[in-house]
Amino acid sequence: GILKELVIPVAPLPLQRAIAEVLVALDDKIAANRHVAESARALAVTIVSRLAARCAVSDVATQSRSSVNPNTMSDEAVQHYSLPAFDAGAPEVVAPAALMSAKNHLQEPAVLVAKLNPRIPRIWPVPHLGVMPALASPEFVALTPRNTSVGALWGALAHPSFTEKVLTFVA
Repeated sequence: GILKELVIPVAPLPLQRAIAEVLVALDDKIAANRHVAESARALAVTIVSRLAARCAVSDVATQSRSSVNPNTMSDEAVQHYSLPAFDAGAPEVVAPAALMSAKNHLQEPAVLVAKLNPRIPRIWPVPHLGVMPALASPEFVALTPRNTSVGALWGALAHPSFTEKVLTFVA
């Protein structure tokens, strides 16, 4: 009964249709961009799989270990790379005070490799750092590329053979 008494504004039908057209076009563009990104990821892994040479990860990357307590930061907001953020597809923008434990302060582009549950590969390229500080949860190992690009390092680490090898170390 209460709903019958509530009045809400409704745009005229021609305006609703115009808005719907714009939203459909944006949805199509988002879907196309996702397809391009997925194709690029698949291509990177395919290129890596065709390479005959193999090397240790330590030959092409160094582990970044710049720990910071977010509660000591004066910044208003940080980009937080966490497992939930990975699953959502983007780092969270949060106030440092909202973060409860020490984080890895990303100071240069890196590839984040999740240490937890390696059966679900979470390998996250961070090719560019913005103006806002970037912090990674300790669930990730941050690998900085050495003499290669973030994309090439990501392609090698995203290859199934890397995940299979990591799984052999899990008890």
